[in-house]
Amino acid sequence: MKKIILFTAALLVAFITNAQFDIRVSGGINMLSLTNDYDGSADMNGQDYKVNAKARGGYNLGGSITFGKNLYISPGVYWTTINLNVVTESTDPNDVKSYENSPKVNTISVPLHIGVRFMDPTKENLINARLFVGVTGHHVISVKDDGYTYTDNNGKEVSVIHKKDDYESMITTFDMGLGIDVGPVFADAGYKIGLSPLFDKPGNNITANMFYINIGLRLGFFSEETSSSSF
Repeated sequence: MKKIILFTAALLVAFITNAQFDIRVSGGINMLSLTNDYDGSADMNGQDYKVNAKARGGYNLGGSITFGKNLYISPGVYWTTINLNVVTESTDPNDVKSYENSPKVNTISVPLHIGVRFMDPTKENLINARLFVGVTGHHVISVKDDGYTYTDNNGKEVSVIHKKDDYESMITTFDMGLGIDVGPVFADAGYKIGLSPLFDKPGNNITANMFYINIGLRLGFFSEETSSSSF
């Protein structure tokens, strides 16, 4: 057993010594934008209502690993929260009523990016800049919404709450962005273009685009040629 442990440790040390990768942990904010207004309608107590949805800010938290030198591939996992504001307003100018939902959609986001560094990290790993593109699958985990209630014609209170089933279970995006590495700190700024609908509603193919900024820490493992930096 001792020999197996020592052999495994030796392999791990050899892998770390010769590998070209870094580990990144980061968090940040996102700003969602819908491709067009949510054009919906509702009938409550025989009165017509128009439904509009707008996006609000959210946040990201997670990590990734980059493999490679100038050209690299980077898979990751993030917890991403997006926030919406859904307003239901009556269309009768003589009886103006308004109700509001504020759903918070929690997703596990799995990005897969391909990027290029401007400088070879085995020669200069203190400061660098990157460009990257890729795709992300956002798996909807939960939706939290306080909702609203209204009284129907029979005097019964009816609750209207956004649920997980109101959204597509998997939302995909095409990503592009740029990043800067300074020592153990890095920052990424990117834009995600929605490739699939946000809402699971027949005939409503609204997609969501997202601008985001992440700031984090990195730990690099590169076989250095002329530099002694290990960031």
